[in-house]
Amino acid sequence: MTPKSILILEPDATLLRAIAEQILQPRGYLIFTAQNQVDGLKKVLAVAPDLLVLHLRPDAATIFLKQVADTKFSVPVILVVEHSTAQIGVELLRLGVRDYVIWPVVPEALLQAVDRVLGQTTNNRYNVNSSTLNFEFADMASHLLRNPLHIIQTSIRCLQTLDLSPQEQQDLLNKMWNQSQRLTDFTNELLKTLRLEVEDNLCVSTTPVALPPLVERILDLVKNEKPGLKFSLSTSLEVPVVAADPTKVEMVFTNLLISAIRRCQVGNNIAVSLTADTAEVQVAIRDDGKPIPVQSLNYVFQSYYPVGFSQMNIPSSYQLGLYATRRLVELQKGRVWAQHCNGQGSEFGFSLPTWEKSDDQNFTN
Repeated sequence: MTPKSILILEPDATLLRAIAEQILQPRGYLIFTAQNQVDGLKKVLAVAPDLLVLHLRPDAATIFLKQVADTKFSVPVILVVEHSTAQIGVELLRLGVRDYVIWPVVPEALLQAVDRVLGQTTNNRYNVNSSTLNFEFADMASHLLRNPLHIIQTSIRCLQTLDLSPQEQQDLLNKMWNQSQRLTDFTNELLKTLRLEVEDNLCVSTTPVALPPLVERILDLVKNEKPGLKFSLSTSLEVPVVAADPTKVEMVFTNLLISAIRRCQVGNNIAVSLTADTAEVQVAIRDDGKPIPVQSLNYVFQSYYPVGFSQMNIPSSYQLGLYATRRLVELQKGRVWAQHCNGQGSEFGFSLPTWEKSDDQNFTN
């Protein structure tokens, strides 16, 4: 069998050699390398790799992948990002980014990402189309929704509180209009990419998953990036293995954790707990930050609020990310919830069935 070919684009020669010779070549992959975009584009056209591992800034990666797309060659991409909260826009998803790893690269993490992406392209083991694969980056793209909202909200406050000249008022109104158009265009594009309106093909491929190490790993990453917050983790003495898709569970937990961080300020506490019974394992994330209004809790996991609830005081960017979270949990036969913590913050959580109680290892909607 012909080995799969991987092209690595890494500007640093030492790091390039380490990734190629120490991580990927021992696994039997056919490796090609490039240190700049010009050489990388030539190699793409010359060798037609099965996979591209790309270590560039997101803006530079976008330019490079557009150049690749212009050649009419399509290749799945693993993007190496500088930190775990790096935001990956929809354009990169459309240009072929299928997975990412954090720099500095952990060998096992890179190998798992390579196996996932090559498995998706050769065996179609997840039974999803390219638009559905992009679904896994919903939370990373959500910042593109928050930015125009922030500008609009700031402009409204200026109009309400500052003594502005007619020209200054008009300038702010024009800015708000431009941002609202940007928000509308991006939302439509994101919904097309994620195909939330057509979910017939969504499915998850489940395996036995141990939740404690997954939760601990994500918490460790977040702790380093949010030193002003206090994190704690408590688990039952024995947490059984669950039937789940590990990649999607990581997405769900990360998204709920980020939601808690958004509500908190320096000095606030975020407590994660894992509890279990014979049927399911529950993961709860409690924070003592700004609580979500009571009337909002029944709607935060919907795709859009019902008519008449638009005035509720909750960031609009929660809607898409938490709706995606609910869908992913439900596809794994789990449940998700949001509630108040005795007036001192909020709790978001989800549960997944234990492996012994699962009746199907391939869940579809």
